Amino acid sequence: MNPVNRAHAILKMLLNTHSSFNRENMQGYLDLFAFAANPPFDLLEKAELIIKSAFNNPKTLRYRDFFSADSSVPGFQ
Repeated sequence: MNPVNRAHAILKMLLNTHSSFNRENMQGYLDLFAFAANPPFDLLEKAELIIKSAFNNPKTLRYRDFFSADSSVPGFQ
């Protein structure tokens, strides 16, 4: 049970340090925790993996899309 309790404590600390997290986006925090807690444990390898995955992500957010007025978001003008 000690490994499970330790993982739970670390996850709890992560969520407490990001106290303004949106529960609808909880999966992103869990993905971040899983990425940080699993191999490879070498930080340079981990940095290489995250950079490669960021460049392989086909999603783009255009400047105009980000800053355009969206009436579907309350309070956003």
